[in-house]
Amino acid sequence: NPFTNRDYLVLFNAILVAVLALILFALSSAEQKWLRVVLLALSVVTILVNITALSAIVYRLSDMGLTPNRLAVLGSNLIFLVNLIMVAARLRGLVMNRVSRQQVMASIGTYLPVYVIWCAVVVILFPLIFSFK
Repeated sequence: NPFTNRDYLVLFNAILVAVLALILFALSSAEQKWLRVVLLALSVVTILVNITALSAIVYRLSDMGLTPNRLAVLGSNLIFLVNLIMVAARLRGLVMNRVSRQQVMASIGTYLPVYVIWCAVVVILFPLIFSFK
């Protein structure tokens, strides 16, 4: 149960990263339409996993209070959710032959600066904001 067990929540987040990587690498050889449909289904299921993880994080925030770690995980999961929704929308377009594989891969790659900015916020600003004396 990710709501009470921190290890399951970490596992959910690892699944999110792994699925984004899997979609990116599988797209490079996704010539068959059935594989594209499978990737779309995988992205939709992963969005549901992300929503479950987000609800568990919000539950932990409301139950146990705000900490820098919980805030960092909340922000990263929100970023994952937006990226997954963008990728799923592009994959839907790929299945319907409206976009190319390169456009789907670009929707993953062009979102990398958002991850870098969030990482910088966590590494640089969080210590200043949450400095304990």
